[in-house]
Amino acid sequence: MKVAIFDFDGTIVYSETLWIDTFDQFEIKFKLPRTPKEVRAHQMTQSVLNLAKLYYTTYESIRQQYKSAEELASYFNEKTEKKVYCKQPIEGVCGFIEKLQKNNIPIIIASSGRKEHIDKYLKQWNIKVNDIVTGVDVVHPKPSADIYFEAMKRSGKTINPNECFVFEDNPIPAINAHQAGFKVCMIKYNNNSIFQESFDFADIIITNYLGIKETLIEEE
Repeated sequence: MKVAIFDFDGTIVYSETLWIDTFDQFEIKFKLPRTPKEVRAHQMTQSVLNLAKLYYTTYESIRQQYKSAEELASYFNEKTEKKVYCKQPIEGVCGFIEKLQKNNIPIIIASSGRKEHIDKYLKQWNIKVNDIVTGVDVVHPKPSADIYFEAMKRSGKTINPNECFVFEDNPIPAINAHQAGFKVCMIKYNNNSIFQESFDFADIIITNYLGIKETLIEEE
């Protein structure tokens, strides 16, 4: 491994369920049709703003309550992010990232989340990374593999995708990363996943970072 590319929600911190709860409670509050579980899981690939735009353009009652999709997205972010800050990182991830740093392996976050939110969480838990790439930095955000190519570019190394490991909990963008030539490590936190898709395509499947193989780390 020459570069490590991490998703954030569900990969650094197990926070997917917090976002799902926010959207579910929002639908209950405004008496909107409930989003099926499998659809909700797929929505977790998108940015909060994109989901806010979906609600805003679909329902008149939401347009009456909020001035814009951006205002609705701010509500979702404010409600959920403060809960994320209270969640500890996934077991072993801090130590694993420290090992990567000691071996001079660049660490890039590639997420659909807000950069400010991710940066605040990382600083809170003293997790150091080389860069953060979000959906606004690429023409085609997740589930496209573009964000992983941008992350690889920002590593500063002249390498091929098969020299990078993508760490993901969401199989939808991860499959695209795999098909684009990246190696993939899927995180199935505590052996649970909100996704129904198989992880069989992955090079590695882990439940936390404690038992991850040292052979992944190549000292330069």
